[in-house]
Amino acid sequence: MHSLFYPAPWRSLLLRCCWEPENNIESFRIIQGAHQILFRCHLGHMDLAEKTADTRARKWLGSLYNNIGWTYHDLKDYVRALTFFEKLLAWRMDQKDERGTFIAKWTVARTYRSQDRIDEALALQRELLDEIQRKGLERLKELGE
Repeated sequence: MHSLFYPAPWRSLLLRCCWEPENNIESFRIIQGAHQILFRCHLGHMDLAEKTADTRARKWLGSLYNNIGWTYHDLKDYVRALTFFEKLLAWRMDQKDERGTFIAKWTVARTYRSQDRIDEALALQRELLDEIQRKGLERLKELGE
């Protein structure tokens, strides 16, 4: 972790969490606080990566969209989660990343399930199964639930 990229008040908390875990009496609060700080940083990093022309920075967008989407999903904010998973899907397609596109479609379908949009989820999952069979992508079957 490059702690220099984080504002000073956060730096000390992150350093304590990462390099002195045995000294933390209130582990849960520290871990939860660090996670919230990092989540806010991810949102800021995403904003920066979306606006920059630096291709190295833009390559982080896939990971950022995925991580932000799953954080919202874990919080049961499925509307926001879907927004980021749809961004992830568009980004993976734009990158012509076949495996990444497949996985992004799966995350969209999974979020549809969380939203009780069962018919849409099932349709997308069937599309993915057809793709596995058509292209011989046997290794991707582990994504099924």
